[in-house]
Amino acid sequence: MKMMNNGNRIFYLGISCFLLFLGRVGSVSFCDGLCECYLSRIGCFGVDFIKALNHTLPDEIANSTTSLQISYSETLRIDNDTFKRFHTLDTLDIEYVTVTFLSEYVFEDLDGLQHLRLTSTGLKTIPSTELSHLTSSLAKLDLMFQKFSNIPANSFVQLGNLREMTIEYNLYFLDVSANAFAGLANLSYLSLCRNGIRSLHNTTFMGLTSLQEFDLSHNFIIAVPTALDALKSLIKLDLSYNHLLQNTSNLEFLVEMPALQTLQMGYCAISEMSPDAVHNLKASHLTVANFDGNPFSCTEYICSFVIWYVGMAELSTTTRSPFYIPFLTLSPPPGKGPYRCETSGLTFEEFQKESCLPTPVDPLPTISYPVNYPTSLRGIAFGVICIVFLLVIVSVVIWKHRLKRNRGFHFGFNFQRRADYGAVQENDNEYMFDAYVSHHEDDRPFVQDEMLPRLEDENGFDLCVSFRNFRLGSNLLENVSSAQDVSRAIIFVINERFMQNGQCRLELEMASRRMLEDDEENGRRLLVLIMMDVLAPELVNNTLRMLLNHVAYLEWDPVAEERCWGQLVATLRAMVPMRNDQNEERIADELNADREGGNERV
Repeated sequence: MKMMNNGNRIFYLGISCFLLFLGRVGSVSFCDGLCECYLSRIGCFGVDFIKALNHTLPDEIANSTTSLQISYSETLRIDNDTFKRFHTLDTLDIEYVTVTFLSEYVFEDLDGLQHLRLTSTGLKTIPSTELSHLTSSLAKLDLMFQKFSNIPANSFVQLGNLREMTIEYNLYFLDVSANAFAGLANLSYLSLCRNGIRSLHNTTFMGLTSLQEFDLSHNFIIAVPTALDALKSLIKLDLSYNHLLQNTSNLEFLVEMPALQTLQMGYCAISEMSPDAVHNLKASHLTVANFDGNPFSCTEYICSFVIWYVGMAELSTTTRSPFYIPFLTLSPPPGKGPYRCETSGLTFEEFQKESCLPTPVDPLPTISYPVNYPTSLRGIAFGVICIVFLLVIVSVVIWKHRLKRNRGFHFGFNFQRRADYGAVQENDNEYMFDAYVSHHEDDRPFVQDEMLPRLEDENGFDLCVSFRNFRLGSNLLENVSSAQDVSRAIIFVINERFMQNGQCRLELEMASRRMLEDDEENGRRLLVLIMMDVLAPELVNNTLRMLLNHVAYLEWDPVAEERCWGQLVATLRAMVPMRNDQNEERIADELNADREGGNERV
């Protein structure tokens, strides 16, 4: 009997300990080790937000929260009651989370929500129905790095109080329907940059009566859209970096925009500027007109634009910001020189002096009498000119043939192939680094201890890496985008952990988009894929599959690392113009030495 009592005691003691353990586990609060709660802001980074809600969240915290950020989680199912306790929210930020379900009434209880930001959440359609419950409160909407294929008509018709909207970095080519932005009478800022937009319907912007700033840069627009005529209140317009934009439509949209002050049309494909376009420029109220980086074809047809540009008063250099590109000036940025003719290389000032000066008027009429030269002299002069002309042509042909033969003999097929495919470029002022290296954080020892010494210390390349060159405190995506922009090549160190990381996959998406854009510029940027592992089929997404099918990649072999490093160095060396020039000089010196040696032997 006594032994039975002892056994019961031990049993009940074990039950008590187990219940105490469960109590301790259940006592972990929402803000203790799961999410970060600070004053009126909550941030949940890399945790399952739905599971976190099952832990204790004091009402005083939920009722006073005005800003909620959910980032870097695997998936998120958003039901009707997901944000029900956060009814005082004015800012909701969901970033780099795959949203598997978005309820129609998810925003119904968020009466005070003013700013909604959805970044890389995998949305394939505009959530028009869900957004319609934010009619009275929403003032700012950001939809970035999504997978939209179309913005349908009346997508935001219920958001009458919206002031700012940003739809950027869409991962597919985006079609914008007629009346897509109907109902946004109070919208003052709209950004549609980097969406692969190719054309716009004439009534796309109907109803945007208050729009003052519009960014349509970095797209594939061919001609200035007539849809811009509806933007009567516009003050700033950015059409720069539309590399297919050739037709300016005589800048007739300036007539429809009496309030426009800033016009950015740099780095497009504009080669001509008609007198009518110049007339519209002069009649406008522009204080900033930027046409940097366009391939102007200098003929008499462009003289009116040249004269207008040369006569423009130079702004003080103190008005230029060295951290903003394109520079908001009427002349090109410092260090890039004045506007030039694409074919001759003459500056506009030089071209004006040679071809655009008015013909002087003689004060008194002069009478000239014809001079009769003997027929024999005319024949002799004509014959001499023809002989000289033929000799010049023959000399040029012979010189080109010998140059090609010597280069083919000394440089070989590989150099010729690199030159044919644009690896040797003359204009590399825009690049600061030879390559940007994208890798997973766990691969930092490989990059820092092996790649940097090999490529920088031993071969003299300049590499950009996140842990050394990124600006502290700046947005990570902006750092990545800037690094890819200013690098001649982008190197990816790809393995299983790389493809399992959302940030790494996003950098690969951005680089593939840049490769597509650069194809329109004869493919200047190089993409180098280093496959460190053999990936499982489920890890190879559509972007990587496309790149592997179209881009030669390097399969890293630990047994033959020297061969791999040699192949990587040769690839980078082929695309650096300075090194190619140095190689040409070295080989030219060797050729001259061989010739001198041959002469001595003779």
